[in-house]
Amino acid sequence: MNVESIIRVFGAYSSWVASLETLDERLWLTPVSEGKWSVGQIVSHLLNWDQHHQQQIVSFLRDQGF
Repeated sequence: MNVESIIRVFGAYSSWVASLETLDERLWLTPVSEGKWSVGQIVSHLLNWDQHHQQQIVSFLRDQGF
């Protein structure tokens, strides 16, 4: 995946995450099915991984001279 693709993917993902701000709080806190995580828990998990990956990507881009 090239740098432009990475930036585009993160941009689209950021837009999707921003759209979740309008999600009804009941849906945000309700598990997606019995015994499963809620939307809020899933997004929190994804955001933690995103922060980790973004740090890696920024380091990579810096090392590549971008």
